[in-house]
Amino acid sequence: MFGSLPVYGDGAGGYFLYRQIVEKNYSFSITDPPLNYSGSYIFTRGAHGWSTFYQVGAPAVWFLFSPFTAFLPTPSPARSVLLGSAPILLHDGIAILVISSLCCIGTLLLWTRTLRHIFHFSRIHAVAASFASFIGLPAWYYAFSVPSYAHTIELFFLTLALSLFFRALSQPSLVMFSAIGCAVGVAALTRMDALLYLAIFTIISLTVLHRTAVVPLVILTTSCMIILSLQFIVWHRIFGSIFPNVGYNPQGFTFPLHAADVLFSGSRGFFIWSPIAVIGLVGLCILIFQRHMLSYIAALMGVQALLFYVLFYGSWEMWWGGLSFGQRFLIPLFPFVALGVAAVVRALTSSPGYMRFVGTALVVAAVGYSFSLALLYPTAAQRNRLPLEEDSAPAETARNMIGYYFTSRDGVPAGGWRVWYNATLRPSHLLFSF
Repeated sequence: MFGSLPVYGDGAGGYFLYRQIVEKNYSFSITDPPLNYSGSYIFTRGAHGWSTFYQVGAPAVWFLFSPFTAFLPTPSPARSVLLGSAPILLHDGIAILVISSLCCIGTLLLWTRTLRHIFHFSRIHAVAASFASFIGLPAWYYAFSVPSYAHTIELFFLTLALSLFFRALSQPSLVMFSAIGCAVGVAALTRMDALLYLAIFTIISLTVLHRTAVVPLVILTTSCMIILSLQFIVWHRIFGSIFPNVGYNPQGFTFPLHAADVLFSGSRGFFIWSPIAVIGLVGLCILIFQRHMLSYIAALMGVQALLFYVLFYGSWEMWWGGLSFGQRFLIPLFPFVALGVAAVVRALTSSPGYMRFVGTALVVAAVGYSFSLALLYPTAAQRNRLPLEEDSAPAETARNMIGYYFTSRDGVPAGGWRVWYNATLRPSHLLFSF
């Protein structure tokens, strides 16, 4: 109800491709530059006209759901001007938000069930760890405030792949490995970094299953690449080559590495903006030292995934992710962060009273810190209402937000939450008048 309907920034690329699919324009290109879309910086000239280098996975998923919201009206031109938003169709915005919400719910249910039935955490520990990690990471922000960025779709399919993978380690099945490959393929069709999970699955499968892993891995990889090939076909259709001429291409990866910045920089450092990740890492270390077979393997995979993602994005020229909230590129680590948090929470229940109190307070503080930063940031940054820069640190962001939203200027109250609420079109605006 309180999610954001307009498409912003990077989401404009996905929305452009979505509209081409809806309109059956399979060249994915138009004659004139699409200056009426927000985020025009992501458009470039291709082989047949103007298009974008963004990926087709999220637009394809949105398209599957669009018939269910096609009956809704479009926002009036006056309302669009008032909001300063992209000229999107209202039913498109609702479809994107609903799909993101469903993926959010699916991710939480999938991983909570996995923590309970695969790793044998209690219900309360599994639920608490999943929700604390989802809220403590930027995941919830990109699920509801900027759903068009497609991180939530990628996370759902990676979580599905992980859940299936841990079942496959106990009961190997070629069908299961094929399903895992399909899930990773859809995730990679949405965001290419999902292929890092393919590398992790390969390493762990060879370590645990040895020679018997060869055929399942061939099936997994083949299933993944068949689905991912659709992206290379689309790029070839747009640009005349399997990689775009700008944006997502191998030339964007350079050295030296910014690995330390990805984790510790005030400008989108993972541990700085999402300290729940530190607690999750501590929990993974606990599971490694306990050496219970499946939990031990999962914890090693979590450390591996953190290393791979940090090295991958630390090598990219835009490692901080632009003008956006938190270290969004590491959202796919949510399952492992939740696993680690569950281990910490379980350990706290058997600790002395004062340690239990301090540990619980740290978890709550970590979640509250990130949630508070994200609560008012989205529309403020997107609507250019604050002097936020791409390298704004958490303290600066919080100071600017508090100063803008809650401090009266010239004797006039700033408006508090109503300023945030009315800064973008929300579903609740369609039902209620504030």
